[in-house]
Amino acid sequence: MKNIKSIYKLFVLLAVVFMVSCDDSDDMNDVVTSTTTIEGNSVFIETDDASAGIFTLTGLNTADQINVAVNNAVTTDLTPGFTVYNYADNSMAVLGTDYTISVTDITAGSMSSTTQITFLTDGIYEVVLDGSSDASIGAAGNSRFFSTDSGSYRAVLTWTDAAVNLDMDIDLMTETWGWGFVTFDSSSSSTAVDLSETVELLNITGQGNLALWFWGNNNTAVDYKIQLFDMETAQQIGGDYLGTFPAATNAWRLWFTLGADGDGNSSVIEVFEEDPAL
Repeated sequence: MKNIKSIYKLFVLLAVVFMVSCDDSDDMNDVVTSTTTIEGNSVFIETDDASAGIFTLTGLNTADQINVAVNNAVTTDLTPGFTVYNYADNSMAVLGTDYTISVTDITAGSMSSTTQITFLTDGIYEVVLDGSSDASIGAAGNSRFFSTDSGSYRAVLTWTDAAVNLDMDIDLMTETWGWGFVTFDSSSSSTAVDLSETVELLNITGQGNLALWFWGNNNTAVDYKIQLFDMETAQQIGGDYLGTFPAATNAWRLWFTLGADGDGNSSVIEVFEEDPAL
């Protein structure tokens, strides 16, 4: 059954990839250049309109990557400069106490490099690119935001027909809501006696899209209920999500986006009862 489920997911993913490959939208580099740089050649953190200003959730002592670029290739090695702030009170974070940073030069003839930053204490941080070792190349002053808060979540599925044995996965989804080839947790009891399944997402960091996949021996349609819980606060997220699962069907049935609220705290920020890819 598990192999059949994976093959079906792959077919769904291939369909999504095909649709995305037909998209003739502007190249991401064009978008980045137009939204994060200043006039003339400048050095900047690569972001896009969708991610700018959104907190990236991370863990303590975990290296995060910051991609840096210039408009035009540099003729000599260029060192970008960063300032890190405690976002909650706008004070300057302390190097070696709050964070460590490894800055990589953009080498002569190149247009990009990667900086690694690691946070050592809990907090909400703004990393600003505000310096350049070449006076002729300005710093755009744009930012990446990080929060060290992590979250744990639980999904509980219940249904009404003892003849049906449903199983459930919690899957990573791509930005366009295709399967991301990662299953965080799976609940697949061998009997339908309990009429329920539970999956958990523990100490998750980072933003992303998630979905609940149903599979099992549902030879008849069955009514179901899904409940989402924040395990840190023991609070239910939203209300009860009700539906009818068609007979002989394996599919994703509830989709949600994990992100950060305005204070940088981990949270489920949106839930979809219909496929957001459609």
